[in-house]
Amino acid sequence: MSAPVTPSAAALPRPLTSRYRVDPVTTGDAAAVYRLVCDCDTAVLGHPDWSPEDVESDIGPLAGGAERAQVLVRDRDTGRVVAWWWTDPREGRAAFSADIYTEVTLPEPDGDALAGAGWAVVEGWARQWAAERGVGGTFLDVGSLHGDTAVERRLTAAGFAQVRTFWRMSGDVPPESTAAPAVPGLDIEPATDTALVHTLYEASFAGHWGHEPDSHDAS
Repeated sequence: MSAPVTPSAAALPRPLTSRYRVDPVTTGDAAAVYRLVCDCDTAVLGHPDWSPEDVESDIGPLAGGAERAQVLVRDRDTGRVVAWWWTDPREGRAAFSADIYTEVTLPEPDGDALAGAGWAVVEGWARQWAAERGVGGTFLDVGSLHGDTAVERRLTAAGFAQVRTFWRMSGDVPPESTAAPAVPGLDIEPATDTALVHTLYEASFAGHWGHEPDSHDAS
């Protein structure tokens, strides 16, 4: 991917360049990014919604090894990561997935300005990605946690509109594993055939809102 991932102070509004800088993301930044996203999630959910492994995967390259368009914003004095501008485009898809995490303890005007600058940069990356691949009808696919008023306000300011609400259910994992229940006429066994699992997954979500099929290799 040849989106402009090289850090540039021009990506920040001029009043902020004296206090913040834009840097590339490296594997050594995983702990700092994990701290940032956990702070953001905990402020809304009361607990983190990420694992360190999730972060390591999402700061890594795209499927196929292409470089991911993403940058970090740091406090110039302390070096602390205060924002992460992240993308996850997929070949063959019109949706250009992206997200922006902004430190919850920042002064509100700074957080709003950094988020606004970030979405402008991400939109530029999406336009270039689509133009290079001849993908028509490209749109930014972005989500927010219910009740995160700061993110909702910043998305609205950037021109986004809510088009769908998703509910996620969760449950406690029992301390001990249990055997699969016996179902007359069915055999239940471990899933080891990844190609078959992929086929079943795609068939299950065919026709689901916003679903765009992925190849087995990209999944």
